[in-house]
Amino acid sequence: MSEILVIKLLRLIILLFITIISHFSYAQITKKVTQKKFEAFKDSIVAIEYPYVLPFWAEKVMDKGYDLPYPGGVGVNYFWQRQDVSLNNLAVSFGDSPEIDLTDLVEFEYVTSTANSFSFRPDIYIFPFLNIYGIVNTVSSYTDVKLSEPFELVVPRVYNEGWGGGFGINLAGGLGPGWVSVVTNFAWTKVKNLERPTQSFVSAVRFGMTKFSANRKGRINFWIGANYQSYISDSRGSYDMLNLIPEDKDKLEDLLDNVLEMLDGLNEKYEEWCEMPVNRPKCELLDPLLEQFKQAIEDKINGIEPPDELRIGYAFNATPKQKWNMLVGMQYHVSQRFQFRGEVGFFGSRRTYLVSANYRFGLKVKKG
Repeated sequence: MSEILVIKLLRLIILLFITIISHFSYAQITKKVTQKKFEAFKDSIVAIEYPYVLPFWAEKVMDKGYDLPYPGGVGVNYFWQRQDVSLNNLAVSFGDSPEIDLTDLVEFEYVTSTANSFSFRPDIYIFPFLNIYGIVNTVSSYTDVKLSEPFELVVPRVYNEGWGGGFGINLAGGLGPGWVSVVTNFAWTKVKNLERPTQSFVSAVRFGMTKFSANRKGRINFWIGANYQSYISDSRGSYDMLNLIPEDKDKLEDLLDNVLEMLDGLNEKYEEWCEMPVNRPKCELLDPLLEQFKQAIEDKINGIEPPDELRIGYAFNATPKQKWNMLVGMQYHVSQRFQFRGEVGFFGSRRTYLVSANYRFGLKVKKG
């Protein structure tokens, strides 16, 4: 399914969701007070004059017996994710050479990205069912890569770090005995090894239930859901090919044999690629680079100090191999002000973990 179709589908879901909310609920995840043992609590909600400017329609909602959260909030999140990545339109350059498209030559057995993120997340309720929020975060990550063509090669782990930011919306409300929420956010992340920021789009749908304590001061939300993630990483950077030279003698000799096969016309994949008329100029540009790389490997074997670096430029488009995964989570409300949350994502090649803490507060007080 293309990203455009997914976005259209999400828009339709949101429209349907707003319709559902208008008939069944106005609150976030908070349920309307209907149980008899909470009648006194319901009466107290109806009797309260809502003291804050936001969210809009708050008093009308409370008159119907809905328990609203404080309108403002700040949160801190820790997020961990591991997933397989597809690299497309790979190209390299060195010196003053033009970019050499290697899309039909280089194949990957795997490209796996692991990322950790700490974020600060302020939010505010505009309407009882609509929350908007911002994100400021730091990111650290590493990527594991193994080539399968034109020969097998495990690339040393690449570490990266950076920072980012973004914004999002959360539509949520009661539906029957439970609740449903749709969260969508857009974010940008700038890391050191890449020249351009990565743009990401994330949307999640959650269906859950709420368990209240006897005095309704605390509660626990449980949910299951699905998460969609897509990002655009039209990335450029540089890499020192000397990092590919291993310390292990046997691996060093295997790498030299593979490079010599390419230069001597014994690598079937490389030869077939070079025989195509469109690729012959590319091979004429690649061969000198392979010669320099071969010399650096031989120097290493012979105990000769290699050059300081053999740097190449690269460009590629990175996308997640799997855009959907499942979610299971819970949130414990210690009180109306403090909440703690945990969530696990799974299915296929993507794994995620999220833990967060949130503090809620009132905003501008109405003046009589």
